[in-house]
Amino acid sequence: MIVKFFSLKIVSWIALISAFVGVVLMIVRLYYAVSFEVPLQGITTGAEAQSLNAFWRYIQGETIYREIHKIPYAAPVYNWLYFAFYGTIAGHLLDVMSLEDQWLPTVARLITLTGIICGTVLTYHFFIRLFKVNEPELKRLCFAFSLSLFFGPLVGFFGIAAAPDIWALVFDVSATYLFFRYYQKQSFAIVLVCFFAYLAWAFKQIFVYTPGTIGLFLLLKRDWKNIFLLCLLLGGAWLATMAIGGRLYIHNILFLGTTNDYLVAVFIRNVLKFFEKSTPGLIGLLTIGSFLVFRPKLTLEMFMQPSIRFAFLGIFVSACISLPTSAKAGAAENYYFTLSFFILFAVLATMIWLLRHHPAPEIPLAGLGVGWILNGVAVLSVLLGINGVLSVRSYHENLMEAKSCIKDLPKPIFAEHIYLSLEWMNPAENHFVLGYNYFTDRRAGIKFERGGINGLIRERYFGSLLLKKQNGWFDSADYSRIAKPCGEFQVYVRGSD
Repeated sequence: MIVKFFSLKIVSWIALISAFVGVVLMIVRLYYAVSFEVPLQGITTGAEAQSLNAFWRYIQGETIYREIHKIPYAAPVYNWLYFAFYGTIAGHLLDVMSLEDQWLPTVARLITLTGIICGTVLTYHFFIRLFKVNEPELKRLCFAFSLSLFFGPLVGFFGIAAAPDIWALVFDVSATYLFFRYYQKQSFAIVLVCFFAYLAWAFKQIFVYTPGTIGLFLLLKRDWKNIFLLCLLLGGAWLATMAIGGRLYIHNILFLGTTNDYLVAVFIRNVLKFFEKSTPGLIGLLTIGSFLVFRPKLTLEMFMQPSIRFAFLGIFVSACISLPTSAKAGAAENYYFTLSFFILFAVLATMIWLLRHHPAPEIPLAGLGVGWILNGVAVLSVLLGINGVLSVRSYHENLMEAKSCIKDLPKPIFAEHIYLSLEWMNPAENHFVLGYNYFTDRRAGIKFERGGINGLIRERYFGSLLLKKQNGWFDSADYSRIAKPCGEFQVYVRGSD
């Protein structure tokens, strides 16, 4: 009886409502992270401070990729087009609107917001065209799945963060869309696919999911000509980029000479979060699998469809890449964005095919309905303040309180919170926006110029230190702690010479 309740019409409305609750959550978070009256500061998620520092340097015409173990120990580890794209747009807008540097985080977040809007529209049109959808119920499902991919809980604050993942995902989806639209019709299809796949990689170098999937798909079809073209064009573009970029570029994007920790605890945490935030896709996939397990003939017939076969190959390829790399220290759910796309793609493709070729796929429909209900409940729990984070406004308040007293302290200043080392927060000759591998490299015994931050403190390079705790940064005999804190930071001042 309960299973029969989940008709296609009911499930499509449940999915759409659940997806729109995710949109509401994103809008609320946007309200707290972006203001047109005040240039809000603070980190929404990820390595935003490092990105903002690189945008600023790009706008100023400075070098992006540098020796990561030399002063100021910065490590812009993302790929070149990410910095050029955000830096060019942000620099132009700041100039045209006569805005100061402190508005850079706001502009960067709006660029990412534009990405999730474009991505949703693109994905919806891809699904509609690929599956030849005319039925209103299926249109609702396609729209709900598209919204979930870019506005859903898995994306979270990454949808409004200064991070490369959203636009890289947009280009990944674009490459898949173009492949299905032109592969059978036009000889230049692979050229277009390679162009957008390159853009995704040029934003974030781990984005080789789609070319890997397309290559495997072509291999199974024994399409040697297009496999050759794919390898030649993309491989050539990657090698040419590295040749032009030079040694420092290669060292930064390939993490050469630095240490990466891969931790079981990080992997487990990220996988559990992925399960928690991907219920429509994962439960839908599980129930479709349970429905097909005793229907081998139907399963074989279904996998003869190119779109379904492609989607499951995409799950395989992206899982092989994203699951092990998500164990890296500092990794988060953003490592699963393309995996999420292929899971949603596979669920939608199989569900639509079953609805058109099987008289009563009730179990998959019910599973899909339950997955969307759980998604809505999870998002509502965040909106109601039960779980998760709604606002990052407190970060702005704490950072601005610290900034207000920086002007009165002896210079230069080292702040334990790297955001306070950004150019508009703490004017200085060197901005110590430390790379995310700084501490792992220190623990691994890698040598830094002049001994790193600890060495500079021993040299009495800094006039003041803003620290939450001492944490072994320095010998307290060289600096004296003053009574008045600077926001949430304790202040240590260099002794007289």
